[in-house]
Amino acid sequence: MNLELTHRFQVLFPPDDLYDQKDDWTEVDLMVVLENGDFYSSTAFPMRYINAYFHRYNGGYFWAKDMLIVPNVRKKTIQLAVGTALRENYFDQIFSLKGRASDVLGPNFVFQPS
Repeated sequence: MNLELTHRFQVLFPPDDLYDQKDDWTEVDLMVVLENGDFYSSTAFPMRYINAYFHRYNGGYFWAKDMLIVPNVRKKTIQLAVGTALRENYFDQIFSLKGRASDVLGPNFVFQPS
């Protein structure tokens, strides 16, 4: 899929009072809407989370479907990572298409680019 021309996107974050409780030990489920109305999802894992997993479970590997590894889970970091993935044409390898935003989020959803 060529998303090269679709660089406008919206990351849907939980309300601030919930999101601000996130820290770099927690993974974050991501929901992204592209300007064309497509709705995608992925999970962001901060490096600290992955390192802690290896120390705790010593399983030899770590994987997740639709995984995005980021230095931290701050909103600005997530937005930068999503924009970079779009520009570098890796977005559709990191995120899974779930449908149209209007179908998933309801007909009253209004696109507001990040």
